[in-house]
Amino acid sequence: MEESAVKNKTSKWLIFGCSLAAFFVFLGAMGFTLSSAYKDMETRKAAEQLAYEQETERLQLVHRNTFLEGMTVYGIPVGNLTYEEALPIVSDAIDSNIPQMNIEIEYMGQSFFASESDFEFTTNLEETLTELFNHARSGSYEELTAMRDDIKENGYDVEFRYFAKITSETEFIKDIAEKIAIDPISAGVIIDEENVTITVTKSLNGVELNSDKLSQDIAAVVNAGGYDVKVEAEEKPVPPEVSDSDLLPYVNLRSHAVTSYRSGNSSNRVHNIRKAAGIINGTVIKPGEIFSCNDILGFRTLQSGWKPAGAIIDGGAGTEDQPGGGVCQVSTTIYNAAVTADLEIVYRRNHTKKSAYADGGLDATIDSGRIDFQFRNNTGHDIYIFTWVDRKAQEMHCAIYGETLPYDKIEFVSEFIKEIPPTETEYVQTSALQAPYWQIKNNPIVGTIYEAYAVYYKDDVVVKKVLVNTSKYNMHPLRIFVWRGYAGEPLLPEYQVFSIN
Repeated sequence: MEESAVKNKTSKWLIFGCSLAAFFVFLGAMGFTLSSAYKDMETRKAAEQLAYEQETERLQLVHRNTFLEGMTVYGIPVGNLTYEEALPIVSDAIDSNIPQMNIEIEYMGQSFFASESDFEFTTNLEETLTELFNHARSGSYEELTAMRDDIKENGYDVEFRYFAKITSETEFIKDIAEKIAIDPISAGVIIDEENVTITVTKSLNGVELNSDKLSQDIAAVVNAGGYDVKVEAEEKPVPPEVSDSDLLPYVNLRSHAVTSYRSGNSSNRVHNIRKAAGIINGTVIKPGEIFSCNDILGFRTLQSGWKPAGAIIDGGAGTEDQPGGGVCQVSTTIYNAAVTADLEIVYRRNHTKKSAYADGGLDATIDSGRIDFQFRNNTGHDIYIFTWVDRKAQEMHCAIYGETLPYDKIEFVSEFIKEIPPTETEYVQTSALQAPYWQIKNNPIVGTIYEAYAVYYKDDVVVKKVLVNTSKYNMHPLRIFVWRGYAGEPLLPEYQVFSIN
């Protein structure tokens, strides 16, 4: 019994010892594992830190706001400067680096010379500076740092280019053009008033420099780097405004109309009248063809050389400056000449307001692309239209030549029919005014109606009288600008304004 107890006791101590030994072995293994994991973690953290630092440095290079150290423009250091700091510094070098030039222009054995002082230069400085600023901003960390280090050690220089700005309006081109120009001689007419005949004089072409081609040729060689070159100048013929081939021998004066522009003598308006008259002058209308003011004059725009001058707006209630203002006096003068030449009026509209230079019903308005004046050559021979301005007398003239009229003369007369009184005052609300301020938009205008007749004479006797048109000129009530929400309150004189800002 005692021996069995001792054995049991011994067995328990062996089990306990083994367990304890296993526990210490486990602790040792755990310590080794933890130590290894800790070392791995430290290595990984160091690698991540290095990658973070490298990416930070790469992003700093990508998003830097300065040029890299070692960068230069035309040898001028810009490293560590911002774009805004570098631009004025490099700009100062533009004038000192303009290339010296010796351009010889040869024409018909004559030589003309131009140097750099004759040109206006531009550069691609800002483009070049921008390209340099954006250089070395993409790539891996290793690529960017290698580029940075290479630029710092070996430098990186760029040069901007010069471009000669030259057009047909460049002064030395204009000077050459003036020296070689030969003016054309237009065909003209010599009118024998006593015998009512017209003689056509011969026309001759003129000569002018092909300025556009010359300027393009010079710009091409200069901008390609040719600074000491010879360029051949070319001429081109200048046709006369009116050629003798357009003026057939069979021409007789059919009518002559005149209007005065003394009451509208602004320089811009006169310019437009002269321009329109110059374009139309010498026009030939074949039998059956239609003369169109808008087709001949084209759209009146500032770009096409028309100047702003007064034009009627708001149905005759106001005026404003528009390109080509005043050309209606040209169409009106031609209208009077066409009627008294017994030509067929195809399309004509009167102004919305009676003109100062024509009686009621004798006017013809035009508007680019919208309102035209047209007549047809209803004769069997060519019709010749001559339009000109007598600047001394301040008159617009239109003479029409062609087949002799079968009448002694035709008069174009105006007859007043009635007035159209203005209606009641209109109040126009606008957000541009605040109560109690007000402004007159337009004063009242009495409307009128006229009838215009062509009166035909033969042997000094009226043989017929034909109604040509009935023209209505708009009436306008007094219109007043008032504030939003105006409900008929009295408008006090002291609150009247004369312009709305």
